[in-house]
Amino acid sequence: MHIKKRGLRAMLYRSAWIKKGAEGNTHGFARQSFVASLPVNSIAIPGKLAALLSAEEAEYVDKNLLMPARLAAEACRVQAEHERRDPVRRLDEAAKLVREAAALSADAVVPQGRIKAIADALATVRSLGGSTLSSAPRQEAQKADPLVEALKAIRAAAQAVRDGHYGHAPIDGARRSKPYELWMEISRDIDGTSGPDGLLRALQGCGWVKVRGAVAR
Repeated sequence: MHIKKRGLRAMLYRSAWIKKGAEGNTHGFARQSFVASLPVNSIAIPGKLAALLSAEEAEYVDKNLLMPARLAAEACRVQAEHERRDPVRRLDEAAKLVREAAALSADAVVPQGRIKAIADALATVRSLGGSTLSSAPRQEAQKADPLVEALKAIRAAAQAVRDGHYGHAPIDGARRSKPYELWMEISRDIDGTSGPDGLLRALQGCGWVKVRGAVAR
């Protein structure tokens, strides 16, 4: 019995020795006759094929084709199970996506709530040693005053502009520039013209800032 692989199929051939002179031949030779074919990843001999093979031929096929396929299938199963249960692979993918989001946020700012959701999820991951990330940094982050942080960010941005982060605006076309578009978005979000999601409207809604024209109480 011989096995020849062609693409995704395994071709089974049975060999017979033809003696010298048996068919008027001047030399002895091996004659191969096709028996059947089956997928190279087969892990068992189909019933119809099993009826055509002797015990020795079936053992040969099992050893040289089926057993390697079974081992390969088991290795794939183990790898798939490992990947299904592997948290590190998912963290690697998450880190990659976060880095991409950070780069893209230069042109499209992200709501703080979305970032907090990622941080909250990350805080529940058990790290080496059997514990989650320390709760102290999370507590400090929760204590941070969002208005103070916003003020710091505005002042830092102003200093960066003064230090030449964007350089000087061109004589023409400044209103189509990225700094101008970002400033307009910041202005709308601060003074309330962006709608109910603006900072001013949020403060007014909670009573911290009085609505213009409202009757004083």
